[in-house]
Amino acid sequence: MLIKPFVHHLRCDRMQSLYRCDDMNLLLTSNPSIFFDTVIDFSAYHQEAVSDVMNILQNRIGFYVLISTDSVYEVCIKNHFQPTRESDAVRPTNEALLKEYNQKDDYGNRKLQCEEILTSQSGSNKVPYIIYRLPDVIGPRDNTYRWWIYQSWMRLRKYLERPVSVPDAFVNKPMSLVYVEDVADVIVKYMFGGEGIQNENPDYGKTTCVKFHGNLLLTGHENGAVLCWANAGTKTQTCTTLHRHRSTVTALTVVDKSNLKNGKSPVFTVISGSEDRDLRFTTYEFKPLKSACYNHSTAITSISSWGQYFVTGSHDTILCGQWVFHLSSNLKWERCHHLLGHSCSYVRSTAIWGNKVVTGDDDGNVYIWELIETNKRYLLPLVIHTLPGPVQQTLICGDRILCLANKDVLAVSLNGEKFYKFSVYNELFRNPECLGAWGPILAIGLKSGIVAVYHFENDAEWQNINVSKPLQMLHSGQEHVIDVDITDSGLGLSITFSTDDNSVHLAHWLPHLPQTTT
Repeated sequence: MLIKPFVHHLRCDRMQSLYRCDDMNLLLTSNPSIFFDTVIDFSAYHQEAVSDVMNILQNRIGFYVLISTDSVYEVCIKNHFQPTRESDAVRPTNEALLKEYNQKDDYGNRKLQCEEILTSQSGSNKVPYIIYRLPDVIGPRDNTYRWWIYQSWMRLRKYLERPVSVPDAFVNKPMSLVYVEDVADVIVKYMFGGEGIQNENPDYGKTTCVKFHGNLLLTGHENGAVLCWANAGTKTQTCTTLHRHRSTVTALTVVDKSNLKNGKSPVFTVISGSEDRDLRFTTYEFKPLKSACYNHSTAITSISSWGQYFVTGSHDTILCGQWVFHLSSNLKWERCHHLLGHSCSYVRSTAIWGNKVVTGDDDGNVYIWELIETNKRYLLPLVIHTLPGPVQQTLICGDRILCLANKDVLAVSLNGEKFYKFSVYNELFRNPECLGAWGPILAIGLKSGIVAVYHFENDAEWQNINVSKPLQMLHSGQEHVIDVDITDSGLGLSITFSTDDNSVHLAHWLPHLPQTTT
């Protein structure tokens, strides 16, 4: 039954190439800008079925749900005697053994080939995905009759005068079943960030953003997920999905009406931006309460907040300027200040603190605005500085402005009038990749997976940073540090940083020595 006009039905033969589907070709040619938030694929039985979807709908898919099977484990080698784990789906490396296993279960081999189309994606156009390896599915509309024959037999046995029999070969054979409506529920809950969704081996891709809020850790990921971790790094840690983008999360911040930077308020709103151009909001009070979405016209590069105010950076700034937003408790946002005066260059980074906004662009320009009430419809920058190369990151801590520019230069201003510049590479022989700051503490994420931590007692030390002598060096053993953040929840200083192996690292200072977990 079709619920028109909300469902559009296409008739295709999945055992044939999707390129031969006239209905699909007509849909795409008549709707050249059509975009599918989610593709749920129940009928891919050979690898070409998945590759056709990926090729024909290239750049039109936000998320791919592939319905696979537990039969994939029949063509893989299990090296333990415990219940099967997701990570057991690894084919033999021996060619003869590989051929033998594939012939043993052709269905499992073909379904695993479908999975491998998704898992082998590379490049910037990778589609986020999830794979469900289902056991035998039972429930209404089962056209195999494999379960319902027995179900009917059991119900009618007293009338048939024949006991229900089970073949000897299956008496002690373990089997797994799942109810069809439960499958539908878990697909929907995962797509919309429902509670209670557990993943034995979660693969969110790289952690592109990290942010502390009190004892909570917020993370944004390559697959578009935004997660909230309670008691992160401990045996009692829990993880909740707040919301999900259609592409990589590029920016993350917290709006807290109490304006407590250490996150003591139990009610706050998490805002994230993405390459999909969406700003997504989720209000959190011990659990996610409600979500909303706002669209930019281009990819979002940065978000910064102060109290209930936040400012975003994106590539549409050249034409539209920047807006400072106010977010109310019911997720209603209003535009408060319109910032103009940018040059013809993309905004890379932005920061807000009190009534001050600082923005950096691809040409090395640093703009400083003061948010004041005015009769004009817009505000122009008070000061414009120029740094050597693109401004990758901008931070404000009180009166201090910190910028990372040209993949080398750390620039520090104490009052917005002059920048003191320091070459990180010349001192540490590694390129800086990101910054984090909290009061007198500065953290620099470096190539080679290292975070250099500094402590400055006064303004004179900020003006004369000895980059070569950090207080502490945190080593991850990886190649890159993607993002870093610092907080002090009242129990001591904590630093979190993400690396290119999909890990998030935590370091706590209690009271003299750091303790690190991953």
